[in-house]
Amino acid sequence: RGSDTLGAAAQKGTQSQRRLAIERLGQTSDAAHVPLLISLLDASPTLRQAALGALENLTGESIASESERPFLSATETAGRWKAWYAEQAGRSSTP
Repeated sequence: RGSDTLGAAAQKGTQSQRRLAIERLGQTSDAAHVPLLISLLDASPTLRQAALGALENLTGESIASESERPFLSATETAGRWKAWYAEQAGRSSTP
């Protein structure tokens, strides 16, 4: 599958190639890539920014309000996404 190839490209290659693959993952409708994108929140600042945008595009979720965004660092935003993901994972394992 094409999105599997994108997932692999997001993990290997030059930073530019990885960033482009991450951005493209955000344009898919394959929620199976959310865990990969969450893991990329601990990557370099460039890849983290790409993963933040991809998560928002892919999930349709907004972790911060428009008024909060200018005041949140990428690290804080990444932390909110990780908390969101943990909450989602908890919901799916609850009977």
